[in-house]
Amino acid sequence: MTPSTRTVVGELFARLAKADLDGLDGLFAEEVDWHIPGAAGLVPWLGRRRTPAEVADFFASVSRYVIQELFEVDRIFVDGEESVVTGRLRSVVRATGRPVESQFAIRITVVGGRIKRYLFLEDSYAVANAVRP
Repeated sequence: MTPSTRTVVGELFARLAKADLDGLDGLFAEEVDWHIPGAAGLVPWLGRRRTPAEVADFFASVSRYVIQELFEVDRIFVDGEESVVTGRLRSVVRATGRPVESQFAIRITVVGGRIKRYLFLEDSYAVANAVRP
């Protein structure tokens, strides 16, 4: 039986909350449309990823760039294969010591029990300003 969208999304955030990254790539489809829009030329963790290995690398390496102080999920909305996760975050950019605070929304599409699309929307202007030297 294929896990539901709510189950897969819940598993993703449960693992992230425990920093359990082993096997995280198993939650993602072989071809994934992963995107965190923003100034990708300036902010190294932004941009697109296409494979589960690239997604797993994002989660494993983002802590090189930021100190996560808060990542709080407020709501998870599900409609069939589609979900939207809302919440807020607070991080400090390691290179500059500047904080980033933002609300976020993540659109996650689950097809066949795997995450096919992941679109993370945050205050990308605040992120770019915090990264600038």
